Amino acid sequence: MLNEKQFLSKEYVDGLIETGKWSSHGSDVHRLIEDELLESLPEHLQEMDADDSLRHSDFRPILCNWLSARFNKCKKDIVEELKSNRDENCLYSITRTIMCNEELIHKIKTEDFDIGRFWTVMKYYEFIDRNPDNESLFEVTVEAKVALSDIDLVETMRSRMDYSNGDEEAEIYIKNGAQPLFMSYAVVTPDGDYLGEFDCDKTKDRYLNFTKKARTPELEASY
Repeated sequence: MLNEKQFLSKEYVDGLIETGKWSSHGSDVHRLIEDELLESLPEHLQEMDADDSLRHSDFRPILCNWLSARFNKCKKDIVEELKSNRDENCLYSITRTIMCNEELIHKIKTEDFDIGRFWTVMKYYEFIDRNPDNESLFEVTVEAKVALSDIDLVETMRSRMDYSNGDEEAEIYIKNGAQPLFMSYAVVTPDGDYLGEFDCDKTKDRYLNFTKKARTPELEASY
């Protein structure tokens, strides 16, 4: 069970202060200070650079109070979002957008394989900025099913705690070794044309195996 005291440990808070980042792939913590906390800070902290105030001992309790409120908001959001994306077999719908060639699109249609750990519960198609490295690739948004046991709730919470990106990205982190069951995929051409959404090839046996995995403790109990 993930709880506030365990998650907001001294080690976690120290890491935020030392790195200035919400996570290894996250945004800068100082944006929280500049956007939300600056006017409420003691005068001596207001006069400092955001990075300096972040590392000042007087700022730590202020940060911890904000983290507590943020944790409880994110916890509520994650539970509600997953519940709204849960089917009758207790499997959860998630999506991930990647850039790939036509050969990989065919592979997505016919088999399940690793396309990354960071997924989302968002239903919109995440159009990616084009650049010389991906201008010839297709943009593919995969919708998949996972069991609750496939989701790394700690890393998911780390992503959600990000002040700048957590709410917008609504990330769901999938455990290493877990393989989502691909259900459908939507394709956008290199020219930006939307081709539509297509079903993946799936068998009854594969889906039944996933329903067995879904027989785990209730979502609410995991938090």
